[in-house]
Amino acid sequence: MKLKNLFFLIFAMFSLSSCLNSDLEDLPEYEEANITNVTKVVHRYYDESNKWVDGSPVVTEKNMASLTRTIDNTAKTVIINCSVPPADATGSYNAAEKAKVSKTNLVVIFDISPAAIIVPLNGSPKLGVPGDWSAPRQYEVTAANGTKAVWTVTLNLTP
Repeated sequence: MKLKNLFFLIFAMFSLSSCLNSDLEDLPEYEEANITNVTKVVHRYYDESNKWVDGSPVVTEKNMASLTRTIDNTAKTVIINCSVPPADATGSYNAAEKAKVSKTNLVVIFDISPAAIIVPLNGSPKLGVPGDWSAPRQYEVTAANGTKAVWTVTLNLTP
């Protein structure tokens, strides 16, 4: 039993020690606090024609059409232009569902600088969940080195 404990102690001594040398070079931290892209704008809805086993409707999403984005890194503004896509006669995205699309229930997804974080300000919607985009919204982007920038995002939606 003592031999087993001695073997374990020697094994732990070598496996838990580090091979790194001291005085390693510090790598620079990212200093960019930018919104780099608007990935997509979508409308999420319940698809009553497609149900789960328990009978509840499946949540479906439809990408908004004609998505363009203007990103100004100096002014820290993003302008998103998109339009409501046409109804799909064969699927769940019909004229009735299309009529429900408005700036008050869209999901917007951004890309930001590497290692940065983004936080909604002043009641702006969380990214990735449906929110109200009827007015310009503000987000604070914080870079890895602590640099902060407040961005204003405007969404224009045409029917």
